[in-house]
This record gives sequence, structure tokens and C-alpha cells, in this order.
Amino acid sequence: MNDEVSHIPLPGTRLLPELEREIFEIAALSRPTGIPKLMLVAWCFKEWVEPLLYRVIFVRPEITKPRIFFEKAVRTLVLDDLFGALDAASIISIVSACNGVTDLVANISITPLLPIISGMTSLRTLGIAIQNLFGQGFLAVDFSHSLFANITHLDVLDRTVAAIPEGLHLIPNLTHLSFRCTDFFEVAPQVLEMCAKLQHLVFLVRYESERRHEACVALAEDPRFVVLSCVSFIEDLPLGVRTGWDHWARAEGFAASKRARTVDRLAYIGDLPVS
Repeated sequence: MNDEVSHIPLPGTRLLPELEREIFEIAALSRPTGIPKLMLVAWCFKEWVEPLLYRVIFVRPEITKPRIFFEKAVRTLVLDDLFGALDAASIISIVSACNGVTDLVANISITPLLPIISGMTSLRTLGIAIQNLFGQGFLAVDFSHSLFANITHLDVLDRTVAAIPEGLHLIPNLTHLSFRCTDFFEVAPQVLEMCAKLQHLVFLVRYESERRHEACVALAEDPRFVVLSCVSFIEDLPLGVRTGWDHWARAEGFAASKRARTVDRLAYIGDLPVS
């Protein structure tokens, strides 16, 4: 009996701080919407979990946080210029503060963007209009730039891309590539041939009619090609960070099904019809 009592934790006994932190971080990541409530438990808990609330941020002018907070917390950055309120000075300030970012979506009209984001060489995922990145006319497109050194996932947001893909093979680690405009079909076979490491080529569509494009049938024999619905790319990336189920995960799942022969080898529509 005495032995049993001796093993009962004394009142007020706490777990090791490292273990407490791990438990609270797991709880926060499993339900991000509950993070604000967890922050109210204690100051140390707030310090642990608040950065997780800002792993993904949609940047608009009203967001204010100390610079050091952004440096430590932000890993996914969405520059959203829906209302045209972000100027070059604001973007420079934001980008210079978020030097730990690995995933960037730039939905902004300022051009060229390359001088502003050229220092973000830790990027692995990039969603951007190439025309806005390099400037009008595609005259200065250079996929050998150090910005692309670690890029594995590239979402091309341009509405016309006929002049872009000539240098895509220069991105050394590119494995995932998506596009939205039908112009891309003119050069898709060339991209599939030249990009040696490319594992997935994804045509993202918003409407049912787009997925029936005749060029899709011609590309269907290549197991790397898939058509997926994606109504809002700006929402899809944060969804992937929170749940692990974005358009890239869906493309990988569909390709795995083709390899396993659980879907027809000529199938190319990777999800349910768009509403």
C-alpha cells in the first residue's frame, strides 16, 4: 500500500516543459480554430501556440505584428492584392520580415516582382504569374535564377503561357507543375519530355466544360497528367497546410491509383465533377 501511495504524483506536479509544449502544439495543429482559446490558458502556452496560428498568413495592409514574430512564425505567405491596396514598399517590408517562408502565393499585379522576392531562396512551393514575376512580354524570363533553386512545386497562374515553358527544365528540382490556361496544352508534351524530374503535371479547372478539352485526351496516356477542380487557389494552399489535402495531394493520389491500376490507364479526371 505504501509503495502504491509513493507513486501517486504530488499535487501541483507538472510535466516536463518540453513535453507540455509538444502536447499543446499537437492539440493546436489538430484544431487550428481552437488556438485562440489555448492562448488564454497561460502566457507560456500563448508563446508556444500563437506562432502556429500565423504559419499561413494572408497579407493585407491591416495586418500588424512585430518583425521578429513574422521571422519566427510564418512559413506560408499569401500576398493577396484583391483590392489593389498593396504597394511595392509594403510588399518589400513584408517579404524582408518573412525570411523563413517556404511556400509563397503572389496574387498581385505589381511587376516585375523578381527584384522584390529574389532573396527568398528557401522557397519550395511557388504560385505566381510568370509575367508578373519577370515583367511584361516574357523577355527576361530566367528559370535558372537562384529563386528557383529549391522550388519543387510551381503553380503557373498566367492566363497565357505560350512563351514560358521553354526554360522550365532549368528549374533543377521541379517535380510538380500546375497551370490554368488552355494555351499551355500547346507546349505540354515538350514540358513532359524536357523536365526530367517532373512527376505531376496538373491542369486546374473551375468549370466542367474546361475538363473536357480535347487536348486532355491526348495527354492522358502519360500517367503524370491529371485534371483537377480548384475553384479558389488562394484557399487551396492554406487548406493543404492545415489538412495535407490540397491539389498536389490529390494529384499524387490519382497517379498512385493509375499505377495500381485501380483506375483506367487513360483516365485523367482526378476528382468529382465541378459544380
